[in-house]
Amino acid sequence: MNRPNLQYWGSLAPTPVSVECGVSVSFTMDIRNLHPTLSMTLDTLSYFSFNDSSTVGSSIYIAYLASPVTIPANTTVTGVQFGPSLVGAAFTPGTYTPLSNSAPPPESGLFFSDGGTNDQYRSVTDTITVGGVCATTIDVIEWHETH
Repeated sequence: MNRPNLQYWGSLAPTPVSVECGVSVSFTMDIRNLHPTLSMTLDTLSYFSFNDSSTVGSSIYIAYLASPVTIPANTTVTGVQFGPSLVGAAFTPGTYTPLSNSAPPPESGLFFSDGGTNDQYRSVTDTITVGGVCATTIDVIEWHETH
């Protein structure tokens, strides 16, 4: 198929890639178009996402492009920003690799959209560590003693 071929090209930031639950955060990264002649304009349905399903959680972080971005043929565009978006307070603390899921839910990785003509799912090979006070469970035990 003759269409743009977009790829995650590194430089995931903030660096180090560590975020706190309950905080809004933006991510920037470099995106490369490997096609020699065709460009692609990403629309605001394009997103970066990761989730805690590997730890049996159900939280999803998803951040969209704020405005369209054109990725020219055979070019790397640096500092493409997704977000800000909230890292939910119920997120399970841990380290996650946003591998693509072409059949969400749950959303994960990158989804590049140009309105349906050349939509593509891609993995992000860098990891993200989620920490802070998240997914905290408090068990209350009622105790009665008789004398």
